[in-house]
Amino acid sequence: MKQLTLHHTAAWLLAASLLFSGCAGRTPQADPDTGDTPHKQETVDSTESTAAAAHPDPDFTAYTEDYVRQTCENSYLVLHHYFEDPESFGIDPAKAEVTLGSILPDEEDMELEDEMAERLQSFDRADLDLTQQVIYDSLSFQFDVADQVYDTRYNCLDQIWNAYNNPADSLVQTFSEYELRKEADIAPLITLLEDTPRFVDDC
Repeated sequence: MKQLTLHHTAAWLLAASLLFSGCAGRTPQADPDTGDTPHKQETVDSTESTAAAAHPDPDFTAYTEDYVRQTCENSYLVLHHYFEDPESFGIDPAKAEVTLGSILPDEEDMELEDEMAERLQSFDRADLDLTQQVIYDSLSFQFDVADQVYDTRYNCLDQIWNAYNNPADSLVQTFSEYELRKEADIAPLITLLEDTPRFVDDC
């Protein structure tokens, strides 16, 4: 579903941004039970070069920030879920249409994914630091999977009305996680509730 796909993308990029703020540089602590210090996990496939830059590539950082910004401006649900003050991150809330989205990615979603996949390929992986290489690999994998999942040949293979992942559960999750932080959040919530019949009909 569109909003779940975008939630996943934004979640990964926002989590990755936390790594940039200092989490990635912590020294592994000894296990209190065994006294052993855990080995550093490999973040790249053994067939790929392990060379990495000493410092983050500012152009790649700008790319990930731009991806988050465009993703949020393309989905009100993602914007509201992850940002309390989106303007301070350069995100324009006025560009995000208040809607529950659609079951299949729309043209705007596809154009954004294609643009970001193409821009990702413009980076040389070896010029990125270790954290950025993890982000690069994750996004590269995500874009490859999306190309296959969104192929119209497979539209009829998945049954969305199933017991594990269905529109009803998605709606419950969406509304139960919607935060009313200020009075201005009430009107969009009403709009989302009124959009429910349309969304279910689309499903």
